[in-house]
Amino acid sequence: SPTGRLHWSRAMIHSMLLNPAYAGQALYGRRQSVPWRPPLHPPRGHDGLPRRSWRQVLAPPERHIRIAVPALIDEDLFVSVAEQLEENRRRSRERLAGIQYLLRGLLVCQKCGYGFTGYHPYGPRRYYRCCGTDRSRFHGAFRCSARLVAVDQLDEAVWTEVCRLLDNPKLVIAEYQRRLDAVQATPHRLERDALDRQLAKARRATERLIDSYTEGLIDKPEFEPRLTALRGRTARLEAEAKAHQEADEQVRSLHLVVGKLDLFAAMVHDRLAAADWATKRDIICT
Repeated sequence: SPTGRLHWSRAMIHSMLLNPAYAGQALYGRRQSVPWRPPLHPPRGHDGLPRRSWRQVLAPPERHIRIAVPALIDEDLFVSVAEQLEENRRRSRERLAGIQYLLRGLLVCQKCGYGFTGYHPYGPRRYYRCCGTDRSRFHGAFRCSARLVAVDQLDEAVWTEVCRLLDNPKLVIAEYQRRLDAVQATPHRLERDALDRQLAKARRATERLIDSYTEGLIDKPEFEPRLTALRGRTARLEAEAKAHQEADEQVRSLHLVVGKLDLFAAMVHDRLAAADWATKRDIICT
């Protein structure tokens, strides 16, 4: 692959097949930045917090700027490939029409940490399948040995539990209060104050080091590594301070959510028995 890996990813190949630069038309502005939205569950191996507060998505065609470049393939070949990809997508959607998974994007495998996806083999039964058991994703290798989970049974079990909690919101409030007490029992405020003092000290040390170099008190070979170390320490402290701030904001937002839980339960109580799929999905995600 371009990055030196043994296999090419399907996403990379798909991106190449739809890149008009190969047919002689490079596009500027194919993507645009939009605010980051939290996923239904954190990606495997990540805590869910992004490095940036934005993400890139495909921009509308009217925002593209076309630039002529040397073509590597015929335009007719590029068009035929795009038509075939669209035909494949249409057929796949027709085959899966009417199949709905209530818990899509919400399930995580306890064995390997990969998410579960809907799996519909030939026949009436539907399942949730761990992505680690899908050999097509990992070039014929298994990453996990988790078994299939029947959709009907799991959806019914989860919906029954959601209804039980909404019938008695005090259960959720009690669990939230228990976790909140555990967090507040730790010297959280003392940690933040100590972190702020360390951060201010690191910034003052950086300023003094720069002043010393400007006045000629230290040489450049001594100045550069010390400045790099101080800036690295400052960056780590700033990241920790930001994490503490985000945790405090999350606690405040959860206070507001729990305060409105009784009202939400009262609003949806009469709709639970006759809820359709879309209503169940919205309530579960909420």
